[in-house]
Amino acid sequence: MIQEIMNIAPSSFAERLTHVIDNSVIDIFIQKTVEYPENKAIITAERTVSYRELAQQAQSLAVYLRQQGIKYESPVAILLEPGIEQIICQVAILLAGGSCVPLDPAMPDERLGFMLQDLQVNLTLTDIKSQERPLPTNFITMNESLLKPTDAVHLLDIHSGKTHRTHILFITEYHLLRRWSATDGLCQ
Repeated sequence: MIQEIMNIAPSSFAERLTHVIDNSVIDIFIQKTVEYPENKAIITAERTVSYRELAQQAQSLAVYLRQQGIKYESPVAILLEPGIEQIICQVAILLAGGSCVPLDPAMPDERLGFMLQDLQVNLTLTDIKSQERPLPTNFITMNESLLKPTDAVHLLDIHSGKTHRTHILFITEYHLLRRWSATDGLCQ
């Protein structure tokens, strides 16, 4: 079916469709973050968030989620009102390799409980208002400390100098993002 759409679509649309099909949501997000770090990624009446800010906050939360045992396709619920924090959570879950389960906080506890059990959700990102709800899940309450960029090491650069001894350079998230953003043509 996709091939049929591409055959009748204008070439620019077909090229964009091919790009989307060949890349994951996270691939495209990282590409946009590297190409346009200061562009607006989220705009609300109260606040604007750049791609750089979104990437930093989502990456910090993703690291924490991995530390909590989130693995590939692990379902993680988001029990938040629509807004910036919910989007950050969605990106973080995808970065951690999990699957997003957005839930409506207005739903009754009984219904939410059935959904969480049916989907085998063990972890739910929420706010202070919802953390005390009697639901069969472990809550992570969203706060600023979870969204701060970490100093976690994400790359070990190993090389030997004139002495032929191994030198290891520990590169943090911040420096890795700077290295990527300074590299022309990355993610193209």
